[in-house]
Amino acid sequence: MFQQRKFKEIKIKFTQGPEWTRGKLTTLLSILVFFILITTFSISCSVQRPSEASLSETSTEPATTTAGSQGFMEMSVDDVYSAIKGEEDYFILDVRTRDEFEAAHIGGAKLIPVSELENRLDEIPEGKPIIVYCRSGNRSAQAATILVQNGFKEVYNMRGGISAWISKGYPVVK
Repeated sequence: MFQQRKFKEIKIKFTQGPEWTRGKLTTLLSILVFFILITTFSISCSVQRPSEASLSETSTEPATTTAGSQGFMEMSVDDVYSAIKGEEDYFILDVRTRDEFEAAHIGGAKLIPVSELENRLDEIPEGKPIIVYCRSGNRSAQAATILVQNGFKEVYNMRGGISAWISKGYPVVK
């Protein structure tokens, strides 16, 4: 009888054991799945979506002005042409070489090559919006950065440079 009773106890513990373990495993798996879902959701929510502003910059429409990370703004050649023809008085700065300037430049532009700009800042009027251009937009971006670093507030880089200006058919002085 003693053996039979011991056998019953072992049988009861054995049948209860796996169910208890199965229940714990199910609970642990449920908690694990829950944390995986929460983590996936939080990661997907933190992924940056393109804003409307960045989507508009990639459009083919001519943009007015966009602020650059260097402190100056970009202008399309269409916007520069409109600004020059409008009522506001802009200072037009050509930062190419003398030979490039003499070949073709925007009427009323002042030539200060980018290599000389830091030594000739006194020739640029303060308090007047400045439009800077070069052949393609690279040197003018450097020049615009120099101007902003030296306290000029309203500085615009003409996107595409004189090459884009000429390809649009806008007038130049030769």
